[in-house]
Amino acid sequence: MTRTPHHLRTRSPLLTRAALALLLLTTAAACGGDDDHSGSSSPTIGREGLFTSAVTEVVFEVDYQTGAAPYTTYPLRPGNPWSLFETNLSALFERTGATVTSPRELSEMQDIGDLSDLSADADFTVDDLLGISAAHRQQQPTTARRTFHVIFLNGYFTNSEGRQDSVLGVSIGDTGVIAMFKPVIDSTSSARFVEQTTLIHEFGHAAGLVNNGIALTSAHHDAEHGAHCTNDRCVMYYLNEGAAGLVSFIQRYLATGDAVVFGQECLDDIKGAME
Repeated sequence: MTRTPHHLRTRSPLLTRAALALLLLTTAAACGGDDDHSGSSSPTIGREGLFTSAVTEVVFEVDYQTGAAPYTTYPLRPGNPWSLFETNLSALFERTGATVTSPRELSEMQDIGDLSDLSADADFTVDDLLGISAAHRQQQPTTARRTFHVIFLNGYFTNSEGRQDSVLGVSIGDTGVIAMFKPVIDSTSSARFVEQTTLIHEFGHAAGLVNNGIALTSAHHDAEHGAHCTNDRCVMYYLNEGAAGLVSFIQRYLATGDAVVFGQECLDDIKGAME
């Protein structure tokens, strides 16, 4: 199946304030953050130099397990939930000169089957995720052309502590592999917005935020909670993965109507990485 993803050339239309408020009020589960996997045979040309002039193209490839297709429509109004991801990609890459390619319709993504031979119990380890990516990833990264592989799964992340049934998504080291767990996403209200917020957060990790490959331009790394931001108005703030601490987050974005959910500190780090 040949996919022709959507090209981002300008900032996408902003979400309405009402839609954004709904998004922020309903992100109620956790993310797995950046799961290091040293020694992996997967591609590791991801973060280094991502926001410099050496990178001319950034490509997002999206696959999904049967029964775990991403949302691409709203039930009661026009529009596409992927506009939120596009808006935030534009905010990160608009000054780099790179062409960013991201799908937004199912016809631009690929159903990779039920994966029952791999995970009959619907639990996926890091090794499972990297194996799925190795089998299905079509777009390989180079120094000038960076690629990220997003996989939507009809199951749960599992590690040495067992099934993590509150983890919405994980970003695996510097492999460019991001996994999204649909049963957890769909257990929340307004899953479309939760899905997109999680994807933005996990790409933040994959891209090197916070202090995770991209150097800090100010003291905003919440080291106690991993690669997260101390700014509670930023999507990379650890409590913005759940219900706690969302009041100020909601107020900030309702006041501006802006759908760029990265805080200024993270945006400044990206800007610093361009220099």
